[in-house]
Amino acid sequence: MFNTGSRLGARRRRIIAGALWCLPALVAATLVLGLAPGLLGDSDGSAESGEGHSDPAAGSPVVPIRASADRPNIVVIMVDDMRADDTNGPWMRQTRRLLGAEGVRFANTFVPLPLCCPSRSSFLSGQYPHNHGVWAHGPPWGYPAFNDAETLPVWLQRAGYNTAFLGKYLNGYQGQDPDEDANSGFYVPPGWTDWKAALGLQGTYSYWGTNLNDNGRLRSLEGQYQTRAYGRIGASMIQRWAAEPSPFFFWLNFTAPHTGRPCEADDPGCIFGGTNPNLDAEDPRVGATPAVPPDRRGRYDDLVRQAPGVDFASDRDSAGKPGYLRNRPPLTRSQREGLAEVARQRYEAESIIDDQVARLITALRRTGELDDTVVMFTSDNGYFLGEHRLRHGKVLPYDPSIRVPLLMRGPGFPKGELRTDPFSMIDFAPTILGLAGARAGLPTDGISMVPVIRGGDRGWHRPILTEAGPRHDAAALEPDGTPIDYSDEHPNALSPIQGVRVKGLMYIENIGGYRELYDLRSDPHEMDNVVDEPKYRRQVLALAQILDRLRGCVAAECEIRVPPVLEPGERRSEKGPLAAPTPPDA
Repeated sequence: MFNTGSRLGARRRRIIAGALWCLPALVAATLVLGLAPGLLGDSDGSAESGEGHSDPAAGSPVVPIRASADRPNIVVIMVDDMRADDTNGPWMRQTRRLLGAEGVRFANTFVPLPLCCPSRSSFLSGQYPHNHGVWAHGPPWGYPAFNDAETLPVWLQRAGYNTAFLGKYLNGYQGQDPDEDANSGFYVPPGWTDWKAALGLQGTYSYWGTNLNDNGRLRSLEGQYQTRAYGRIGASMIQRWAAEPSPFFFWLNFTAPHTGRPCEADDPGCIFGGTNPNLDAEDPRVGATPAVPPDRRGRYDDLVRQAPGVDFASDRDSAGKPGYLRNRPPLTRSQREGLAEVARQRYEAESIIDDQVARLITALRRTGELDDTVVMFTSDNGYFLGEHRLRHGKVLPYDPSIRVPLLMRGPGFPKGELRTDPFSMIDFAPTILGLAGARAGLPTDGISMVPVIRGGDRGWHRPILTEAGPRHDAAALEPDGTPIDYSDEHPNALSPIQGVRVKGLMYIENIGGYRELYDLRSDPHEMDNVVDEPKYRRQVLALAQILDRLRGCVAAECEIRVPPVLEPGERRSEKGPLAAPTPPDA
């Protein structure tokens, strides 16, 4: 039966289990390292530091540990709504050269719930949404639903790392303490030594008017293009923390290429209001674009003639889809033209991200820290650009939405190698902890991918769960307004669309019983639903059984091995439709 109490019931059970699970490690860490340093403001708004940090409550200094190959600095560059195939164009040439050619690229990187806040919560916790409890952006979910007491930065601080944050945090963050009704505007979540987070919807998605909570003080970036400002501030933060005796973890979050203000004259439409008389009236939201500075506008007009997804929106595709997709009207000519402009503007915005990646690598090189630093580049989710008649957006468990880019370099990493083993957003926390020699404060659902990074593919032997959140926030409430608690006895209560991704196959169950199966070996764009074809009967049965086990799994329960019927020896290596080989850099 449903638990009609607090939505945090499942999370509290995990916290108690995690506390017991990690108690020996926490005791040891406290004895050796003491507690993490507090925030002491300086002229740059970052934390003061010295030869050893001390917490007055603890009375024990944190022992500084120099960055090294065994305890590297770790920089994660996360962008917003970037498709995996976006990294293949000339707008990301520097990122491919500086990260992919100097390290490892993962061709099969997926997010469990392709939506900003749930995905970032999985990054911070190493947990699936059914365990961290963040299903959507709006109430009762979003930032206030996330338990920030035990997260990746907290665990890294316990291990002696300085931790720094810049940019977009969780949707709904306006600087408020999630446990207090009053909004002070200057709340800094636990675990962060240096905190510079965008404030609210206006600050996060306003490309020329961003406001930051800079370690408890308001900092305005008014008049500065956000992506370039973040690159400049990020380089300064690297210089700041590279000078410290302890290694650092830096999570830099660009808003681009997410849609944002202002709505500009060449936009086919603007998701944040405003109108364009050339926008097709059938779908006023098509054409949502990031703001782009004048020096980049039109850069790819001659190169990009159409959006990458418009060829995969035919009647053939719609025939096997659920009603909410099957009944959508075909793309009109003006919508196709509008989507081409959306793609061009996204690439223009991404070219500026590419510049900032180079800037950050330069900062690491100049400080002498590059050889002792892991640098990762990824996105919180993908994005539809016409596929399945979807004019924009994400959330649904199809490849353009759940697949994201992942490139990384670091000490001991091979250079220029490709990995095809699956990497999930829930794997980032355990992987980063593995690189840092640290331990989680709660059981995580993901696994460390360090052996695959350094040693090569081990084979796609585990299934990847996808779970979409409620279609509407009201769907997540009991009749009396009480938030529904997730229960694996009623698996579709909060996740009306769930699926399992294995090598070569994608299986989806929709609320109401509609099922989908796509054979990605012959149908990489998920056009033909073959769930009812007799030759797939055994695979469908196996995938349904796996999904039943995964949708309520916790920690080690999520480590299911794919049965032989789902990994026949003759299957070809899969790179996916959006993971084309990296083109040569001419």
